[in-house]
Amino acid sequence: AERASLMAAPSPYTVYVSVNDGSERRNSSQRRRLVTAGLAAAAVACIALLALASVSPSHDDDARVFMAQKQAEIQHLEEQYAHREMMNKLVLLAGDGCPPDVKALASTIATRATPSSLSTSKLAQPQQLAEDCSRKSTYEMVLEQFTSLHANISTAATVREALNTRLKLAKETAYNKWIAAESTFRNSANDKRTAEAASQYAQGELTKYTAAAQAAAKHMSEEVLPLAKEKTQLSAQKQILSTIADLVKALPTASSADARAELLEEIRHHLQTVNENAGVLPRTGQHELKAFSKAHASLQATSTSSVDPATVAEALKILEHMTSDIATRLEEINKATSTAEAELKQSQDKKRHWEVELVKVASAADEAANNMREADLTRSSLEGVYTVAKQAYEDEEAAYGADKQQYASELQAVQAVVAKVKQVLGACSAKTAA
Repeated sequence: AERASLMAAPSPYTVYVSVNDGSERRNSSQRRRLVTAGLAAAAVACIALLALASVSPSHDDDARVFMAQKQAEIQHLEEQYAHREMMNKLVLLAGDGCPPDVKALASTIATRATPSSLSTSKLAQPQQLAEDCSRKSTYEMVLEQFTSLHANISTAATVREALNTRLKLAKETAYNKWIAAESTFRNSANDKRTAEAASQYAQGELTKYTAAAQAAAKHMSEEVLPLAKEKTQLSAQKQILSTIADLVKALPTASSADARAELLEEIRHHLQTVNENAGVLPRTGQHELKAFSKAHASLQATSTSSVDPATVAEALKILEHMTSDIATRLEEINKATSTAEAELKQSQDKKRHWEVELVKVASAADEAANNMREADLTRSSLEGVYTVAKQAYEDEEAAYGADKQQYASELQAVQAVVAKVKQVLGACSAKTAA
């Protein structure tokens, strides 16, 4: 049944009953009762205001006291009519489907159930209880109907409280899910930023090592590879100089002038080959080659008679210096080549590593971005669910207090009627027993 809001909660009830008051009145419709009650309240308010206007207090304090008294009387009247309106509604609920005499008796009892806080008003007209024990069965039916109504109202109050609890729990559950989704979104946003930073770093490293590999390859092709030709030429020169040194060493032991001449001719032939590629020799080697040529010429001039040991020793020393210079240069070439090759290999390996790594971190960044988008959609959806649940709870909670008081007032009123009927039945039982 639709609930009606009460202007004030009635205090405990004192019920006045009259059952021997002649013919029973027929109940009017609920709308007529409501209209009548409203018009009566308005009439009383107008009378009070007219009375207020007719009084001219001599002091402001007296005027305020007078105003407060009139307002209290108006509020008291409103409470009485609100209570009667509620009782009329309860009678309609309890008497639904009952015989007319039950409805009439229920109406008589209920309409005279007045809150004890109102019973001292001069407007209340309490009557002494007079039991009509000949109508015991009617009283019993009234008791049954109001007892059933009390149970129904109690059930409705329990259901209303359960609804409020369920909506509160739904709001709290939706809030917790939304907050968890919000946390997940924040974490996924952080993951996305981390993945993007890793991707940018990998891209930077790949760019760096790509440039390093290109520079190493250029250095290898323009500077290191030409050294291979120089290395080949120097190695050949070193071999020739070693052969010349062996021939020079053989001069002092030659058996004849012809033998020395033949050795010197062979030395000249090899020396010519060295001179043809003299440009490949280190700068010091080129100077030493000229010095050796002079020593060779000196040896040729004296070859018919004898070989000067000092000249032979000088020639061998020159050849040793030339060979040492070439060996030093070859070491430099080997070191430069190995260093360049290592740098090229390292830069190429790094480049390949960051190519693979970039693919991984880029995929991770894409996945993190997708996760963040999904988390964003989830948290937005759950935020909407929470907003709806929160609004539903707040809407119900706003009316819950009034509903709870309404149920309490109705239960108190019904209980008052039940208690009074039980009192009457008890009195009748006592009379019968006597």
